[in-house]
Amino acid sequence: MVQLGRDMAGCLVMMAWLLCAGGVGGSRLWPRLNKEQFEWRSGNAVPPGVVRHKAGALVHTVRVQCYEPNLVVTVSRDLFGSGHRVRPSQLMLGPTGCPLTRVDDPSDSIIFNISLTDCGIERKMTDEALIYSTYINYKPQLTTRPIIRTNKVTVPIECHFPRRGNVSSNAIKPTWIPFTSTKWGEEHLSFLLRLMNDDWSAERGSNVYHLGDLIHIQASVLTQNHMPLRVFIERCVATLSPDKDSKPSYSIVDFKGCLMDSKVDDSFSSFVTPRLEEDELRFKLDAFRFFEDSRDSIFIKCELKAVALDAKLDSSNKACFFDKLLQRWNAVEGTNDLCSCCDAHHCNDERARGHLWNRRKRASQPGAEVGAGLQWEGVVSLRPIVVLDVELRDFDQLMAVEPSVGSGNSRSSSSDSGVAMALAGSVVLGALICAALVTYYHLNRKHLSIAP
Repeated sequence: MVQLGRDMAGCLVMMAWLLCAGGVGGSRLWPRLNKEQFEWRSGNAVPPGVVRHKAGALVHTVRVQCYEPNLVVTVSRDLFGSGHRVRPSQLMLGPTGCPLTRVDDPSDSIIFNISLTDCGIERKMTDEALIYSTYINYKPQLTTRPIIRTNKVTVPIECHFPRRGNVSSNAIKPTWIPFTSTKWGEEHLSFLLRLMNDDWSAERGSNVYHLGDLIHIQASVLTQNHMPLRVFIERCVATLSPDKDSKPSYSIVDFKGCLMDSKVDDSFSSFVTPRLEEDELRFKLDAFRFFEDSRDSIFIKCELKAVALDAKLDSSNKACFFDKLLQRWNAVEGTNDLCSCCDAHHCNDERARGHLWNRRKRASQPGAEVGAGLQWEGVVSLRPIVVLDVELRDFDQLMAVEPSVGSGNSRSSSSDSGVAMALAGSVVLGALICAALVTYYHLNRKHLSIAP
């Protein structure tokens, strides 16, 4: 009997260890419960607000913490998760437009620490909670350029104070609106200008983009029955109507092949280097809209030029973009010295000759000779590109808890009780199994010992 009791105790200890370490500790429930209890008791907030990018990536951009006297909102400067950093001065809180409290450089975020009675914060009461409502408002301002790459947005915020319980807050988990559109590719003379998909493998089945997208554009020249040619983009201008002379307008490429938009602070535009084919030239254009203009269709018209492969690379025959990492102009082919005129805003004789669409066409047919050397020119237009604002919607709740003294959370308590009951039942079941196994073992051993 003594041995039976020892075996029973050992079995119970082993079963308890397996239940806690393997059965429960290895499940997803235990770490979550343990984490919730730790955060609840310590008064820490759960992870920050989550923004879901239209492509599906999760980006932590907004964090809300509610306390009895004040509200703390932390906003990432990459608010849209697109890499375009917002200016702190363009973020305001509440109807009265309270400015930021400080900028936190290590986390690259903007902090608002506001009393719940300031900034026009609204208060309402329900049967269950006292609710404070406000919002973060972002509105980009006009700079020296007529375009913007982030749109205005309002992010609602609520703090819930349970009438019996603790303080909590509802932060934001917006998602992005998906996009659809149509196919486009236009031929003008011997030149093509097409929208391509992200890996350049085919023409893109859409002409609709959102702010933060990169527009993949490929210029090419048809070389059938021609000598091998190299294509260049001399100039590209964006407008809000098909009229090339309309205002506002924005120069994307200028000065005979300088991708001027690539030097703008908030731009990720660049030529693709090296070329895969000499008769193709690719560039990525960071999507933009014109400032405070509701029209979302953008017309892009480009001057293209094709030259013989043995034509000299110079300030007139070049493709240059600004490398922000190296802080210099880079040439797609040839030496970077070809790009030295881009900052001077004067490359060779383009001012004297004027732009191609402002003078009589010298190359009315593919393969026509222009000037002293063999070159072919053409003006090509993309079908209107539709650029939409990034819209936030489907605001889900994210709890950020600051417990009150002497109070508890009913939902958390009920969850704890359920888990405790489950654990207790598992222990009892394990004990019964242990008892059965030990009894069977001893009876079987006794039977074997008396067998002849």
